[in-house]
Parts: sequence; C-alpha cells; structure tokens
Amino acid sequence: TYMGKCRAMRLAADVPENRWDEFYLTACYLTNRTPTSTLPSGVTPYEAWFGEPPCLRHLREIGCRAFVLI
Repeated sequence: TYMGKCRAMRLAADVPENRWDEFYLTACYLTNRTPTSTLPSGVTPYEAWFGEPPCLRHLREIGCRAFVLI
C-alpha cells in the first residue's frame, strides 16, 4: 500500500512524523513510474497512460543535499 511505502521511506530517511504527507506523494509518484505485473512486459502505468517511458533522471535519494540556484 502507499502508506506502507510511505512509512518505510520515512523511517529509512529518519525524518519526523510530520512529513508523512510528502512521503505519501513520493510513494504514489514512484509507484506510477515502476513496472507492474498487471501490465504486459514491464510497462509502467505512466507509460501505459502517456505512451512513452517516464524520465527518471530528476530523481534523487531522499535526504541528499540540495542547492537553491538564484
């Protein structure tokens, strides 16, 4: 479930409980970009809907350093 993924990511990142909503959105986002057994030959839900594979280059590990460019 999304809540299970959310909880696992939050605990692995050692983030306070008040950030659960961000992890829930991340779990939904990643699930839609991960191949599923209900679709043929490793197609992601994103690819089934939009007709092209998702770009995953922007994904980073939770807790990595980020810099704001002004």
